[in-house]
Amino acid sequence: MATTIVNLPAGYTLDDFDETKNFHRVLFRPGYSVQARELTQLQTALQSQIDRHGQYSFKDGSRVVNGKVTLNVEYDFIKIESSFTHSSVGSLNADNYLTEFTGTTITGATTGVTAVVQDVVASGSGDPATLYVKYTSSGTNNATSTFAAEEEFVSNASTVRYGKVKPTSDTPTGLGSSVNIEEGVYFISGTFVYVPAGSLILDKYTNTPDYIIGLKVTEDIVDSTTDTSLLDNAAGTPNTAAPGARRYRISTTLIKEPLNLSSRVETDYITLIVIEDGRSAVDKTDKNQETELTERLARRTFEESGDYSVNPYQLNVREHLDTGSNNGYLTSGNGGSATKLAIGIEPNTSYVKGFRVENTTTKYLAVDKPRGADATIDINQTQQTLNLGNYIKLNETGSLGMPDIATFETIDLYDAADGGGTLRGTCRARGISQGSSSTELYLYIFDIQFNSGYGMNNIASVEWDDGGTVKFRANTVSDKTIYGASFNSLVYRLPYSAVDTLRDPGSTVSSPSYNTTYVVRETRTTNANNPAATISGAAFVNASTVVAYIKDGSTYNALDASPTAAITGGGSTITFTTIGGSSVSLSGGQQIVFSVDVSYTGAAPKTKTKTTQTLTAQSLSSGVLSLGKADIKKITSIVDPAGESVISRFILDNGQRDNFYDIGKITLKSGEIDPGNITVVFDWYDHSGSGDFFSVDSYDDTEYTQIPSFSGNVGTVQLRDCIDFRSRINDAGTGYASGSNISLSSAPVNSGNFITDLTHFLPRIDKLYVTRKGEFKIETGVPSSSPRAPGTPDDAMGIYDIRLSPYVFSLSGIKPKLIENKRFTMANIGSLDKRIKNLEYFTSLSLLEQSASSVDITDGTGATRLKNGFIVDNFTNHGIGDTSNPDYACSVDKENGILRPKFDERNVNLVRLAGDSNAAVINDGLVTLPMGTDVNYINQPYASTFSNVNPYNVFSWAGTVKLSPDSDEWKEVDVRPIITVDDSSSFEQFQKMAEEEGMLGTVWNEWETNWSGVDVDEKSETTGNPRDRGRGRDPEERRDFWWTDGEPEIWDAGDIETLDGAGQNVTTITTTTTTTGQSRSGIKTTLAFDTILKSNGSKVVEMNFIPFIRSRKIFFKAELLKPNTKVYGFFDGASIADYIKEESFTDFTTTTGNVTFEGETSHPSTAGALISNASGVVEGSFIIPRNDALKFAVGTREFRLTDSSTNDKTAETTFAEAQYHAQGMLEVTEEKVISTKVPRLVQSELNEERTLVDTQVSETTEYIDPVAETFLIDKDGGLFTKSVDLFFRSKSASIPVRVTIRTVLNGTPTQRIVPGGDKILYPGSVNLPSDSSANNGFGNADVATNFAFDYPVYLAQDTEYAIVITSQSDDYEVYVADMGGTDLTNTSERITKQPYNGVFFSSANASTWTPEQSKDLKFKLNRATFTGSGSKIIFANDIVPPKKLQGNPFYVNGTTTCKVFHKNHGMYSTSNNVTIADATGTNATLLNKTHSITAFTHDTYDITLTSAATGTGYVGGAAATATENRHMDVMYPYIENIQVPGTSVRFFLKTRTTTSVNGTETRYALTGTGDGYEILPNRNYRYVTPQAIYSAINETSNVKSFQLTAVLTTDNEALSPVIDMNRLSVNTIQNIISDNGGSETTATGGTEVARYITKKIELAEQADIATVYINALKPGGADVDFYWRATSGDEDITASTWTAQLPVTGTVIPFNDSAFQEVQYDIDPFGAGSSFSSIQFKIVLQGSVSSTPPLVKDFRAICAT
Repeated sequence: MATTIVNLPAGYTLDDFDETKNFHRVLFRPGYSVQARELTQLQTALQSQIDRHGQYSFKDGSRVVNGKVTLNVEYDFIKIESSFTHSSVGSLNADNYLTEFTGTTITGATTGVTAVVQDVVASGSGDPATLYVKYTSSGTNNATSTFAAEEEFVSNASTVRYGKVKPTSDTPTGLGSSVNIEEGVYFISGTFVYVPAGSLILDKYTNTPDYIIGLKVTEDIVDSTTDTSLLDNAAGTPNTAAPGARRYRISTTLIKEPLNLSSRVETDYITLIVIEDGRSAVDKTDKNQETELTERLARRTFEESGDYSVNPYQLNVREHLDTGSNNGYLTSGNGGSATKLAIGIEPNTSYVKGFRVENTTTKYLAVDKPRGADATIDINQTQQTLNLGNYIKLNETGSLGMPDIATFETIDLYDAADGGGTLRGTCRARGISQGSSSTELYLYIFDIQFNSGYGMNNIASVEWDDGGTVKFRANTVSDKTIYGASFNSLVYRLPYSAVDTLRDPGSTVSSPSYNTTYVVRETRTTNANNPAATISGAAFVNASTVVAYIKDGSTYNALDASPTAAITGGGSTITFTTIGGSSVSLSGGQQIVFSVDVSYTGAAPKTKTKTTQTLTAQSLSSGVLSLGKADIKKITSIVDPAGESVISRFILDNGQRDNFYDIGKITLKSGEIDPGNITVVFDWYDHSGSGDFFSVDSYDDTEYTQIPSFSGNVGTVQLRDCIDFRSRINDAGTGYASGSNISLSSAPVNSGNFITDLTHFLPRIDKLYVTRKGEFKIETGVPSSSPRAPGTPDDAMGIYDIRLSPYVFSLSGIKPKLIENKRFTMANIGSLDKRIKNLEYFTSLSLLEQSASSVDITDGTGATRLKNGFIVDNFTNHGIGDTSNPDYACSVDKENGILRPKFDERNVNLVRLAGDSNAAVINDGLVTLPMGTDVNYINQPYASTFSNVNPYNVFSWAGTVKLSPDSDEWKEVDVRPIITVDDSSSFEQFQKMAEEEGMLGTVWNEWETNWSGVDVDEKSETTGNPRDRGRGRDPEERRDFWWTDGEPEIWDAGDIETLDGAGQNVTTITTTTTTTGQSRSGIKTTLAFDTILKSNGSKVVEMNFIPFIRSRKIFFKAELLKPNTKVYGFFDGASIADYIKEESFTDFTTTTGNVTFEGETSHPSTAGALISNASGVVEGSFIIPRNDALKFAVGTREFRLTDSSTNDKTAETTFAEAQYHAQGMLEVTEEKVISTKVPRLVQSELNEERTLVDTQVSETTEYIDPVAETFLIDKDGGLFTKSVDLFFRSKSASIPVRVTIRTVLNGTPTQRIVPGGDKILYPGSVNLPSDSSANNGFGNADVATNFAFDYPVYLAQDTEYAIVITSQSDDYEVYVADMGGTDLTNTSERITKQPYNGVFFSSANASTWTPEQSKDLKFKLNRATFTGSGSKIIFANDIVPPKKLQGNPFYVNGTTTCKVFHKNHGMYSTSNNVTIADATGTNATLLNKTHSITAFTHDTYDITLTSAATGTGYVGGAAATATENRHMDVMYPYIENIQVPGTSVRFFLKTRTTTSVNGTETRYALTGTGDGYEILPNRNYRYVTPQAIYSAINETSNVKSFQLTAVLTTDNEALSPVIDMNRLSVNTIQNIISDNGGSETTATGGTEVARYITKKIELAEQADIATVYINALKPGGADVDFYWRATSGDEDITASTWTAQLPVTGTVIPFNDSAFQEVQYDIDPFGAGSSFSSIQFKIVLQGSVSSTPPLVKDFRAICAT
């Protein structure tokens, strides 16, 4: 390492030090004179040692001590007039006193805006005189933020000065840019060089500078001729003022140089920062840059553990364009785009290549949807096979005529030959052809309707009788069955998804052409006496398949299955030679009627036109209203007579069937109120055009994203991806021959091909990753039919593969696949974990399937029957259940594989019991032991100087916000959650069930597994997506067609879960027949699971689905905002202007009777403007929206106040942010923080401008200059600090100062505030020294200012923290001690050693810190003392909030009896009362009061009015509320608390019993004596006797029905346990079960409330019997009933009634409340010899004691022949 070369002046030769000679000391000798050369070499030798050490630690130009550089791109300028005439003073010249403006506050005479002048620049070089200011207050209108053009202003200096702003043409106000450097030390030329403070204006009038900022280095020799201070100062000696040695000097100057190398002037300078477009692109002064040491440590971490995240990253995917109703990210005015998505990355911490990366707020990236030209591909002449099944076999012998396959006239089905016997059903025909022999016919039928109890096996003949004329008749063959039932659909899915068009690629929308080819079956007739027929525009094909008969007037002769015919002329002519074995000879007008295959080429699709229809004053018939139109697109609105929306009460049947478009209808949901005469507005498709099929081109281009889907035999398909040959029935729903709006299509021939060109969109996979520097980016993939994810860059960690379905029609088309970066030390452990869980799953399900497949089903003779298929359900999800059926009402315990009743879960807040006088105390919502006198814990008593808190007065008006409450331990349970795992079965019910009250009540214990967390030692982690059981390939190797949205996977069409024509779910059972022996084995239902877990160390939470935040009122207090400024509220980026208002801040924990505001669209007290006061404070409240247009997923969400009405962070001048945490599991121990609250970040000091830029987040920062002091807590167990004492030399006149306690990382303060450790004091509360003039104006530093925190702040043992002081003013100066200085308070004491073992820091940005080892802050840290160990506090239930009832919830009939519709009201005793409020209408006075109840059910009760009601019908309006009880079969106490070492809390509970809806339990009996029974917090408690939290009106003698006593203890007077009342509540879980004992055999509805219904099971071949096994647990008072229904044709199974089935062992299942027992059911639907093609099962759970319901496991059903 060479010594740095010093540039000495030419000719200076005395310093001839030569390091190569290795001279390290100069050894002086007595008697020898000292040479100047020797002294020079001595200092050079010493300097070389310093140089070498410096080079080892620093690079040349490195910042060593202080010397921080601050970029200010918000340097507000005001151009002013030099000479002007003031309106009251007269002529003035501001140039004469320009500098006097510096440091003063100026006020605009017109706007009232105020600003502090920071710098002035005189006029020159064509520029006017300019002031640079920091605005301190908005104008008198609370909105104007800058001075107006030509406005006069005045300063507040002792000598008042006036000015005038330039006119508008001169652009008088705006933003310039500057850079500042504080004094410090840099390593330059081998020397540690002092650098003075300085500033530099970069661009006077723009704020996007492009410069290199550097220090110009000047080296020179100084002698006494230029600096007389070098003359000898030895006064009184002969040598006084004599010249002496020269000095070598290194000096620096702050400079700016252009980025363009050729334009630079200076060459000898050190680069500090590189500024590009107003941003610091390179900062070489950053001491936190990666060093070799940090690289080594990171490399070690990476080699040991690899990349990992502390918890799985959670994404918040939103539409980029905010339409006002879709919760999008940006409005169109702010750049929102419908062709983009916004991907939000939720807060998390990870380690990337060994470097710690933390994102503290949700960051959004923009992603293009795959919609451009590069995302499509043209396919030429693709081919799709058109299978046509559902046919019966007929005898040619005895047949006559031909069925109508053009207008599908009804065919009668008889149980005797030749149309004899009894009519047993009807059908329609869509085709007829030759069968497998020349004497056999295949009749393709649809719309089959059998009479009850009959099937195809009963049918002997078919006949079309048209008004007494038999036009077609034939007898069935002996094998009476329906063949090819699995191909009973005229909707054919093309082999590609997201089809854009079938047009020839060379054609256009306005002039389309098609290259299509297909073959259909048509009936044709020759001309009279002519054996030949011709065709144009098409071609006859396949002469061998023709069937024909000779029609002689009105005589319909025998049908020939094999006539002789020849097709000639390229298909234009067909000529018959023989029919019925005889030569054709026609006369007397005879004609040949024949069924033939016709090929069409180049045919265009038919057209659909959206039409809007309104039906007014419509009444329901048995809960159903026919819409009178087929092919319904959507229901726009349904309103009742009062104009209230009742659309949520109905289910739409859009009329789509497998083979035709039927009339649509709406059906009232089971249990819903009939709203009376309704008005319905809906859209339907009018069919037009010639041809046979519909395709994507049938719809208007603007409808592309709204083209409907269809669920039927083909599964659930998107019609844009299909060829649709269905006809449309007439508006009367009677037929196809006549009537309005008929559309006819011919059916394709079986096994024919549809050939076409097409263009379709392609899927794409993008890679979301985070770099080691903490940048989140997305690498865009390449659209492809087999897309692959891009690679992850070398310096990054992949987070998700963002799988984008073609085009992305909705957010469901985004399927993020988590890249597992689990927090394991080795990746192999993660892989092993996954394999084990897969093995457990496969073992349980395979054993269940094996048990079904191995059961022998025998007939009456003992012979083994053929198994046509089986279905099993292990109740780990709702995949087998018919979740779209409105009668489906159950839950599954997926952890234990148990079917249970559905449940209702609610949350009741807990408050301190009124009148509780126990000793425990509450501070700001935190409960602790009583506190004694505070004790000083740390005292640094010395001060020798002072430090400015913000020396450069660089800041932005970045405020701070306090929320109350700032978190929520519960969530919205009545809204469909967001499914986060790509799994089509685990949470299928959320997608298909109607969104209604109790939406989450289908997943048992989700309140723990998916919310509050399960103890780690109780939870088995489940991961993976094991969908490949028995397929011989690893799941990761299989091609995953994830973009097909649940459509059949190409390689295994047997895995289809579908819907039937009535919109009912179907599980298709495919059948494999072997030729060896008598064996048919059914195949399974494919189940999938993939669970993401989040952990906080002690608990884990599943993240499979994300519920929404419930709507609560949140109080806020914002401080440090720009004074007198109007601000706007935003929540998670969405404007909440309608939901926010200004009012006094209230602590949530001091309020009672809190309610939620679901469905509300505005603040309950009327929203209003927010304006900060003169101190920059604004208080108010907002409600979190939860309505159809605006709702927010749970998690960490940002509440933001800004003076930009559009939340434009580039335009705002003031803002404040706070985080709201809606989550069941908080990180109570996080980064040296132990608290019941989540640590906050210092938003007021770091403003991250999260600009959405395509695929990465870019950030800009604005800084202020704080100071800090670290300290160590070494007290056993830690302590609770109450306050900090600081000592100030000076303060601001109006701007406050803020003190925070922060965590420390690697010895440096972080931006993380310890919860509670944040205090703001205004100047009136800040004390100054008693003698400010003492010590030469330094003051005597003797008066403390106490910063008392709102509640005790816990600081952990052996943990380092920091006190950080910040202000938006440069007037605050704090006292510090500097080693070697004299104490200002005790001037006789010199500070000879380090005053305190902490470290004093200064910072220019509150993020990067510079230690000053010789200084320490003068401060005191005071701790709390606690007394009264064993003190208690009693909590009780808050008032159960009234429930808002659905619209018109009261049924009156002109009497005093009124029925109230009130779901899950919990009042199952006539001893209960209800208070009704806010009902409107004629009967409001009768309704709005307290009533006793009678005739209660789960969801209704009767009340008796004081007089007869007016009218008959449903009344009350849309705002009525009613009180209710909260029924508890299971209770989960949510108690956020911490118990630090040496402390504890014990909890004791007293509750009150209640009755079940059909039970006889005692009401309001006390459970628990004394303080109650002991419980543990955050655990499930299941009751044997149901309990309840009663409404206030039902609590006897005002005794609270839920009382929780906490006993707090400690063995350390410095410590106390803590309970957080902000997160103190109880979850109540009620099993929804009844024991009414009525009928469950009706097709819909029933008397009970707990039902499990399987999907419709369609068999590929018909079966005769079914055998079902279940395992049941049946406690006392409970029962399990079993039902089935079946069809033998394609009847609508949902219209069939249910049949009760008894167990084979007896009439009831035996009682057993301790073990599951197997129960068998044998089912023969239609009696001996009769078969069925589809079947459905129902299990009804009953119980009179809701807390002990029956349970079911292991459902197995086998269908056999």
